[in-house]
Amino acid sequence: MALPRIEPIIPARRKEPFDHPEWLFDVKYDGFRALCFLEQWRGHFVSRNGKPLNRFTALADELAEVLEVDEAVLGDCRRR
Repeated sequence: MALPRIEPIIPARRKEPFDHPEWLFDVKYDGFRALCFLEQWRGHFVSRNGKPLNRFTALADELAEVLEVDEAVLGDCRRR
């Protein structure tokens, strides 16, 4: 089965900070926003612009091994 086309959430500016007790928030410290696709015990990261982030291939492969799943998409995302 092919994984669905998914893209990361695009950040948006707000005048006031958003806070709600039913939401969980993850602070983003680095400069990367990407999805990790795991398929057939291998993994790869894709940027929000659809470009491969090859420098993280070893990390993606390690995630695939540790999680022991056939297929998965990891990251904050929305369906197109």
